[in-house]
Amino acid sequence: MTSICHEDGTILYNQDEIGMEILGFYGNLMGKANEDLIGIDLVAMKGGPQLANDQRSVLVRPISEHEILQALKDIGDLKAPCVNGFGAKFFKVSRHIIKQDVIAAVIE
Repeated sequence: MTSICHEDGTILYNQDEIGMEILGFYGNLMGKANEDLIGIDLVAMKGGPQLANDQRSVLVRPISEHEILQALKDIGDLKAPCVNGFGAKFFKVSRHIIKQDVIAAVIE
């Protein structure tokens, strides 16, 4: 990005200033962290519904190759995991080439 317009109308060209402007803009949209929070109330957490041991083990078991490939299949073609420009369709079409790399990345 070579420039950005600050909310006061000035044009920013410096990369550090552009970065700060973007962080500030989205930070204001998202809000600030509440510093008054003490932490998690364990007594309240233990008083609520809890998972059974078999449910817990399902959540922490290793993910299978089948689950990874099924999740990829279920993603809409125009969806993208991030702003890198590669939508799900890219991964689906090139699966025969990148399958093992994708599986290794997800497992990692």
